[in-house]
Amino acid sequence: IPAYAFMNLKSIVSVTIPGSVETIGYKAFYGCSGLQNVNITDVAKWCNIAFDYDVNNHYTGYKIQSKYYCVSVPRYSSVFTYREYLEKLGYKLEDYEYWKYYGGYRVSYYVVSWDYMRGGEYGHENHYSANPLYYADYLYVNGELVDGLVIPDGVSRIPDSAFFSVKNIRTVEIANGVTSIGDYAFYGCNNLVGAIIPDSVTDLGDYAFCGNANLATVDLGNGVKTIGKASFYNCPSLTSIIIPDSVTSIGDYAFCGNANLSKVDLGNGVKKIGRAAFYNCQSLFTIDIPSSVESIGDFAFGSCRNLYSIVLTEGLEIIGSYAFFNCPSFTTITIPDGVKYIVYRAFCDCKSLVEVTLPDSVTGIGDRAFENCSSLAYVDLGEGLTALGLHVFNGCTSLKSLAIPGSVKAIQDYTFQGNTSIENIVLEKGIEKIGYSAFANCSSLTSIAIPDTVNCIGLRAFEACNNLKDVYITDIAAWCRTHFCTVYSR
Repeated sequence: IPAYAFMNLKSIVSVTIPGSVETIGYKAFYGCSGLQNVNITDVAKWCNIAFDYDVNNHYTGYKIQSKYYCVSVPRYSSVFTYREYLEKLGYKLEDYEYWKYYGGYRVSYYVVSWDYMRGGEYGHENHYSANPLYYADYLYVNGELVDGLVIPDGVSRIPDSAFFSVKNIRTVEIANGVTSIGDYAFYGCNNLVGAIIPDSVTDLGDYAFCGNANLATVDLGNGVKTIGKASFYNCPSLTSIIIPDSVTSIGDYAFCGNANLSKVDLGNGVKKIGRAAFYNCQSLFTIDIPSSVESIGDFAFGSCRNLYSIVLTEGLEIIGSYAFFNCPSFTTITIPDGVKYIVYRAFCDCKSLVEVTLPDSVTGIGDRAFENCSSLAYVDLGEGLTALGLHVFNGCTSLKSLAIPGSVKAIQDYTFQGNTSIENIVLEKGIEKIGYSAFANCSSLTSIAIPDTVNCIGLRAFEACNNLKDVYITDIAAWCRTHFCTVYSR
């Protein structure tokens, strides 16, 4: 069936595709707004049809869509290490650094991007534009309306968009022998209530079961290795999922927005949890991260508002930006040995977080990592820390005391601004700089000891510390060499 063959024929109500058809061309049924029924004669042959695409807009296999944004790098962090871990999360960094003035300060940035390899506007359209099921509502096999779809023996792959948006399918039985389920294969099948993935399947494609409002049970076989991007995104009836040990990667947005997902068992083979993989799963109460996991992506568990227990184990290397942000129910977090960097806003707005213990392996804490953790009362920073980002503890109004190791060369701008409960700060020898407004509005701070290694104190560093009575120094000569900044300058 060639490209554009029946394009915009709005009077077509039903179409029968015989088993002899091998290819359906690009947009063959595009604009057939009256199409309701598609009748096929052989499910196996349907799964072998090639849905054609426009070669000028088809990007599968390389970059379709990139989003670029900037990540600030604390001045005293190891940029090479930071780049390495961003790349582990799937970012692709440009080869250059640039800077700009932010509030009068020169701030270094790296331009980073992440690629959607099989998604985006163009790729999405090309997957389904040739398939008449996209435009129709109901699938028939030899004249009978399909309720329980059976993928028979002899099928090795369910192609991209094969059963896109079919409304009448309630169950899917897939023969053991199918090795992959394509992108968008069962996208938008709103009456699908259950799916059993056999052990033969190794690859679960992007958006494979996305948008299935009634999908309540999914049995993943023990051969699945990758769960594609947004595979089960927006499946609000899904309450539990067991990720088998065979799975090594959970794709971006894989279970995002599943409000009733309350139980997740992660297998011991998972190495990467993708960006926003479990974002906004409001019913998720506990999560145990196995020792096989090396990276937790940006937003991975963000806004899981009832998540009260998080177990992180050794083996974890990177916790992404916003990974656990706005999780107001959990009270403590122990970062396992091996984690080297806690990235931008990883735990911000965790209102019930009381205690944080960092291992000596952590070398840097990114900007705003614990911002607005209003119940945070105890923090152990470890002995390996070299960099504190901007606003790290801004708004942590329950924090009363903290020791900053001398390995940290600079206390960045606004790091403790607005910590009205902090009474005691220990600055160990080795610290060289106290940034702009670093302790501004710390109204309970009564004394501070400045080590003789400090050579720069920023503008307004102790502004509105109305109860600060005593400042202790150890070396008058070193104190006299200290530069007191009077302008917005690093």
